[in-house]
Amino acid sequence: MRKNFKIVFTLVFIQLFLTLLVWSPASDIVKSAQENEAPFKAEIVPPLSNISATYHFTFFPHKKHLIADWFKIRFPAGTHFDPPIPEAGRDRDYRLKSILKSMVLSNRDQSFEKWWRCSGLPVVAFNEDETMDLRFILPFEIDPEKAPWDQLNITISPEAGIVTPPDKGEVVFQFQSEVELDYKTSNLIILYQEDFEFAELRVDNAYVTHYATYTVQYTNGAQELKPGQRIFLETTSSINFPQSIVTKKVWVNGVWPNYIEYDNGLFTIELAESILPHEEILIHFGEDFGITNPETSEHIYFIIRHEAEPKAYLTNNIEIKMFDTYIRNISLYYDSSDKNVAYFLVSIHFSSRDLPITDEEIELDLGLGEEPYKSTTTALTYQSFILFDIPALPGTYTLTFSWKDNSISKEYKIPELN
Repeated sequence: MRKNFKIVFTLVFIQLFLTLLVWSPASDIVKSAQENEAPFKAEIVPPLSNISATYHFTFFPHKKHLIADWFKIRFPAGTHFDPPIPEAGRDRDYRLKSILKSMVLSNRDQSFEKWWRCSGLPVVAFNEDETMDLRFILPFEIDPEKAPWDQLNITISPEAGIVTPPDKGEVVFQFQSEVELDYKTSNLIILYQEDFEFAELRVDNAYVTHYATYTVQYTNGAQELKPGQRIFLETTSSINFPQSIVTKKVWVNGVWPNYIEYDNGLFTIELAESILPHEEILIHFGEDFGITNPETSEHIYFIIRHEAEPKAYLTNNIEIKMFDTYIRNISLYYDSSDKNVAYFLVSIHFSSRDLPITDEEIELDLGLGEEPYKSTTTALTYQSFILFDIPALPGTYTLTFSWKDNSISKEYKIPELN
């Protein structure tokens, strides 16, 4: 069965970003499928015990949250404040307000650093199991059906004085809101309890799902590293490493190592040449090595250890950012005069960092078994219209939009006609 779908594309340039518009969405007819994300993510930077750390949280709401709804983050047992929160009076109010001032809320598009001006004081509570709750009031509305509010990012800086638990080991966080009362539990986080030396991590293309080069640089300790000894690089992030490891695509001080192996977050590198005490060590994973960044935004780091000495090194963290290009909405609108004709409506927001340029090829695959639509950016000028027929039956499909080496996808539904 074939139906005529009219697909309309419009390129609109607005300051530093580009939006590919295809009519306005008809959300009362079909809803975009929600992203396949875990409902709550947490990070501690650096992942050390008993320090005032930076906390990064990402919440993927499933329901609409109104102004003045409360959100609550439950910190793991042993979390405490430094300086402590006074018992009462103006000093307590001032300390609580300082916590809010140390928090930044953001969505996919923008950050809100002064949001606390429209929020009351937070509520802090310590539970019988020694976990700690931080509850605050939302100063704006969040509707996951409207991009970019399909995610809420919360960053708490060290100035808040929230100190990680005193012991090493695995911890989790929990999240609750006024309209989503079931606690959502975060990913596991490993806290370390060591005196680390500093190492520098550089990532040249720090955006989600992109191929990138990784470089780690630090100063060797007092022990000489001899040929055949090993260096271990450990990461807990979801970096995607190639299934087939090629030794000659990695360099240690400009020399290929004897061999490299990777297993469950641990790189083992066997040296081919010696490294002298206090000599600079530079480990470089080239772009053709095949590392791809995590699929979602997070902060990555490495812990380095040597077979020859007990000293350990901790790199700075690098934020792997959302590419900021995403499919805002997909929906259908049926012609009231002909139920076999529908307008296919797509809205895509492009990152200002990587706009399609003139004569660049783009491709749109509706996931309906037809050949993808291909064009160039010169053909898609302001107020440009493109029409073609495609077969479509009710069901769930995946739309994929591609340009350069980038590709973004989103599920959508074609409903049964009444």
